[in-house]
Amino acid sequence: MPRKYEPICPESPYHVTGRSNNREFFPLPMPELWTIFEDQIYFCKHAFNLKIYSFVLMNNHFHLVIRAPDNNLGAALNFMLTEISREIGRRTKTRNHQFGGKNFKCRIGTLEYFRNAYKYIYRNPVQANIASRVEEYPYSTLRGKIGLSRLGILVESDIFLETNFEDTLDWLNTPSDPEVWESVGKALRKSEFKMPRKKNGYGSEGSSL
Repeated sequence: MPRKYEPICPESPYHVTGRSNNREFFPLPMPELWTIFEDQIYFCKHAFNLKIYSFVLMNNHFHLVIRAPDNNLGAALNFMLTEISREIGRRTKTRNHQFGGKNFKCRIGTLEYFRNAYKYIYRNPVQANIASRVEEYPYSTLRGKIGLSRLGILVESDIFLETNFEDTLDWLNTPSDPEVWESVGKALRKSEFKMPRKKNGYGSEGSSL
């Protein structure tokens, strides 16, 4: 059965994720893969007037928080992922699709929900045991935001880092309650981000974005 069509809200950011075929590693080294994603996100930001909040590339999937004020998110993502797939294919001399199935989009309607998604995305490499601290992971816009690497993806102002830099990094590097982590992960797989009743500082709806 096809998935129910969900209209896109141009006023809200969305968490977008896509996975490689069969969840296998992408067929290129991570530095090369990062450059491909970085170039295409940079181009699409300008071509489609997108607002990019955060991006993390893993070895078989990615996390992107994005807003499309011109209500063209579907077209932007289709173009972006098609071009990424083509470039990977060109470099590996293959014609296979690089992404398994459609990307998933989750609307994030409140500041508190945005906060939940923000921590989940940037802690992903730490939870996967491929980085010991969030700022050490090289394939993330966080590292560029805090000046540890060149930031080739133009991102929107980071309200958490700009409000309190050290406390935000401490918070990101503090493991989440396992139940909360699981709840956030499930919420991000829905078309609309919703959390259970507030627990340990998470889950309340808060003010709209």
